[in-house]
Amino acid sequence: MPMLESWRQIRRQFVLEMQGKPGYWSLSPVTLSLWRAFSEILPRRVNGRVLDAGCGTQPYRRVLEELGASYYAIDKWVDDPAPDAKLDIQALDSIDDRSFDTVFCSQVLEYVDEPRRALAECFRVLKPGGTLVMSAPFLLGVHDAPRDLFRFSPFGLRALAEGVGFAVIDARGCGGLFSFLGHYVSVPLVMMSWRVPGLKQAIWLANKLMVKLTVAIDDALGTPRLFPVSTVLVARRPA
Repeated sequence: MPMLESWRQIRRQFVLEMQGKPGYWSLSPVTLSLWRAFSEILPRRVNGRVLDAGCGTQPYRRVLEELGASYYAIDKWVDDPAPDAKLDIQALDSIDDRSFDTVFCSQVLEYVDEPRRALAECFRVLKPGGTLVMSAPFLLGVHDAPRDLFRFSPFGLRALAEGVGFAVIDARGCGGLFSFLGHYVSVPLVMMSWRVPGLKQAIWLANKLMVKLTVAIDDALGTPRLFPVSTVLVARRPA
């Protein structure tokens, strides 16, 4: 337990130092591949009032605020930075029907007991014609135990979204087999060196190069189609 707590503190320090900087997403091939998918999707799909559902430490806040007219963050677990409301994505009771133009939800569904109910709540709070942009893990090790409950293929996430009424625009994998393996090299290396001056900078530079190369290899080989680390979904509430 002391080692686990120390690891969490180092990860928190990394977030405080790097979040909001372009290099934040170079932590591992998994984070970079997901960011690349979102950086292509978000400018075309985010507008109006934006709900960040399950915002965590709000790593997407800056880009969502730039693209939308307003930003509202909710989370059940994370207190710092404070969300606008402490809500479970499965029960957005204090949010009115049809009140947001965009719902953004990244890497949250694996933690909820009833993913279909969470998607139904996203549908409810969206205006007709509004857009859901979502990601969820598929090929990823157990994390945040015992709250880590589910994995989602592109086909499974599409089926869940369509089952609550969404019209799915896109459902695809991102990251691949080598990104998955590289994640478990990158994260320990960066975390173990983060508090050591000199070594920290050297490892971070080497890791950034390795991360870019790993993502490029996955893309060249097409492994995200068979071994997606995450599923990214774009869907619309019919007008």
